Amino acid sequence: MPVRWKVVTKDRKSCLVTDEKYCYSYKKGSIVKARKETVGVMTFTTEKAADNFMYEHFTVEQSIVREIIKVNGLGKGRRPKRGELCNYTDVTTFYKGNLSIASLGVDFNAPKGTMCYKKVKVLT
Repeated sequence: MPVRWKVVTKDRKSCLVTDEKYCYSYKKGSIVKARKETVGVMTFTTEKAADNFMYEHFTVEQSIVREIIKVNGLGKGRRPKRGELCNYTDVTTFYKGNLSIASLGVDFNAPKGTMCYKKVKVLT
């Protein structure tokens, strides 16, 4: 089980969506399972990659209310394909499978070090 890094809010949620069914809680010792219609739980292979993601994709104010936790990737992880990760302007629609950044014609690669898992165990 590889150690991975996850960006969460201070209340230990990874929520960029308005639909609560896609908003997971990360309590120490728990196992978090991604919904089957999603690309999985987005993690990073290094703490530095998670830190870079946090500061590149959130404002300074938003970053202050986030933290990086350790998780174990359970099962086989995979690197997302180009355009497969969420469009932050419409995450809910993306997760329902109706939209991807690729379909919008936007050239988007997953952030460096991204690894997705169908489930993770929260270590910290």
